[in-house]
Amino acid sequence: MARPIPSLEDCKREASLLLKDLNSEQALDAARAAERFRRIAPFREQSPGEILANRDAIQRKHALAVVAREHGYVAWKNLKDAADVLWCPPGSSAFWHNWCKTHEEARAHLEAQGGYLLSAHGKCFIAERGYIESLGLDPEDPRWEAIGYDIVHPRDMEACAGLVADRSAAGNRNAEDRA
Repeated sequence: MARPIPSLEDCKREASLLLKDLNSEQALDAARAAERFRRIAPFREQSPGEILANRDAIQRKHALAVVAREHGYVAWKNLKDAADVLWCPPGSSAFWHNWCKTHEEARAHLEAQGGYLLSAHGKCFIAERGYIESLGLDPEDPRWEAIGYDIVHPRDMEACAGLVADRSAAGNRNAEDRA
C-alpha cells in the first residue's frame, strides 16, 4: 500500500520550523533539530555538535530534504512529484480546468464563478464538481466549504488534511485497480 501524500504547504512549514529550531537559542530545540538533519546524506556522518557548529551553511533545501525523508520519500523532488499528481493525476487532462498563474488569480476566479481551487505542477487551477468526483471525492463533503474550496490556502487546516488523506487513499485505490 502506498504512503499518504502530505500537503506541500504543510511540508514547507515543517521545513521552516526545523530551520527555526536549528537556529534557536534553546539548546535542546537546536540539538533535536541537528539530530533530524542526520537523516540526509550531507549530514549523516556528522555529530549534532558538528551540525550546530556549521548551521550557517544549512539551507532551506536541506530542511525540505529532511522533511521529505521523514515522510518516507528519498528526496524533496520525489515528495513534490507525488503531490503534483495528487490533484491532477495522469489521464485527467480530458477535464477542463481553468489554470491560473497565481493563487490570487485563481482565488478571484473561484470567488466569481465557484469551483474548487486545487494545485499541481506549481500552478493553481479551478476544477468543477465532476472533476472532484473523478478524483474519488464527494463534492458535497462539508470539508470543502470549511476550507473555502481552496486546497492551497485553506481556512481550516484539519479539514484540508482530511481531504488530502481521502484523495491520497482514493488515488492509491485507483492505482491498485489499474495494476
